Amino acid sequence: MIYFSLQEVLAFHDRILERFGGRSGVRDMGLLESALQQPMLTVFGQELHPTPELKAAAYLYHLAQNHPFVDGNKRTAYTAMALFMRVNGFHLKAAEDELFDLTLAVANGQMEKEEIAVWVVAHRIG
Repeated sequence: MIYFSLQEVLAFHDRILERFGGRSGVRDMGLLESALQQPMLTVFGQELHPTPELKAAAYLYHLAQNHPFVDGNKRTAYTAMALFMRVNGFHLKAAEDELFDLTLAVANGQMEKEEIAVWVVAHRIG
């Protein structure tokens, strides 16, 4: 699996803000670093997120929930999820309103990682 570095996430966060607007800056570097470690986390030698879909869900969930950036958290969280799937050989296909609803539900605490993974499977191509 290919995972994102801190520098990569900061770079695509900056690009998102340039394109769509918003205030730049990291609100809490510790929360950002924590969110980026979640897809790779192991417990007693077992992966906490063993499938690509659960790893992608972990990016969306933890970036949206941790709210590490000053602005653009939901957009960055969705982008991390979608790009993770893409760099690992999968694509997601969904209408813009579905993406908005998914990301908002996650940010509002209405979806858990397992539910996000089910959504990813349903919208995965490849």
